[in-house]
Amino acid sequence: MREYAEWAGLEKTAHWHAGLAWIMMDGKYFDAAIAEFKKALEMDSMAWVAQEGISRCYENLDEVRLALEWMTKAIENVPVNLSSLVPQRLLPQVATLLSRIRYFERAIKAWKEVWESHVYAMDHLKSYIRELHRAGQHQDLVDLVMQINGWTSDHEHCENFLVLFLISSHDKPHAFDAIGTAINTVDDSNARDTFLRACDFAITSADNIQAKADNPVPCTQIRINVAFFKYSFCDQTAEAITLWQQTLDLVNAYAASGGRLLLNARKECTNALCQIYFDSAVEANDRGEDPGQWVNLLKDRARFSLGVELANEDGHWVSGTGYASIIYGSWLRNHGGAEEEVWRECFQAAVAQGLDMLVDDDPVNDQVA
Repeated sequence: MREYAEWAGLEKTAHWHAGLAWIMMDGKYFDAAIAEFKKALEMDSMAWVAQEGISRCYENLDEVRLALEWMTKAIENVPVNLSSLVPQRLLPQVATLLSRIRYFERAIKAWKEVWESHVYAMDHLKSYIRELHRAGQHQDLVDLVMQINGWTSDHEHCENFLVLFLISSHDKPHAFDAIGTAINTVDDSNARDTFLRACDFAITSADNIQAKADNPVPCTQIRINVAFFKYSFCDQTAEAITLWQQTLDLVNAYAASGGRLLLNARKECTNALCQIYFDSAVEANDRGEDPGQWVNLLKDRARFSLGVELANEDGHWVSGTGYASIIYGSWLRNHGGAEEEVWRECFQAAVAQGLDMLVDDDPVNDQVA
């Protein structure tokens, strides 16, 4: 890298050394990059780009406190005409580092500042919520939810800022988990009802937004997240089942029309439903009642196509035989009185092999299983 940099014959200024150092850092030569960044600082002690680079190198070396120290120096030296970079690029890094060393109060303050500098940056709001959750600041989190519920959204389909945030959370329901934990911890029924109304509006808003798209795709994740919240925090099992089933119906209709299979959404809903069916069957069986309705529902979700693999929309491989089949096999084996040759059909070959390892006389391979 150095030979190529020197080949151009440019003057070795602080900028030259910092540029070479960033390339070294990208190549994961962190110690060499730090040395090069420090050469830049010898020539220009205010070179904040070099200080930022040293911070990121130390972070990659798990020297978090040193990384925090150097990022703080970089922030202090950012010129006024580039001050917008602090909340956009540097302060989020500070907040992340503070969180890693469990300085929660400072991390919360940093994420709050980052988010308030641009409130429509939903990833920063999610980070702020996550940090409040990790610190156990449940009342503050509930207050934040109620606050943004009162803000007007600039989106035509979202009646308030909370709804806009919910439809922007297209990943796993981490924010829903944090908010649900906070609401239940402080036992605020008004906040729970407010959030549930926002969830219902969010589903409608997401559908309306997608309906205007050139190639509309079913809004699956918002339904999955809301179902998770209702089931986990509101004791609304029937409502959650309805949403999971509705999502599966949308996925099936979309696939039938020539759309993608949306295997991740299909798998997530199926797994959730199967767990409820399994638990209900076990509870009914333990009470001496007929578990047949739950077992039949579980069986309908089971898949026996051993060895069949499909690629999901992201190109990752998803086995056609999954949790639905495994949990049905568990019922047959542990509660249904099925013969081994019957319940073993429900398990993937790898799972069956793992079970064999666990029950054989060799304790060494148990860890592998």
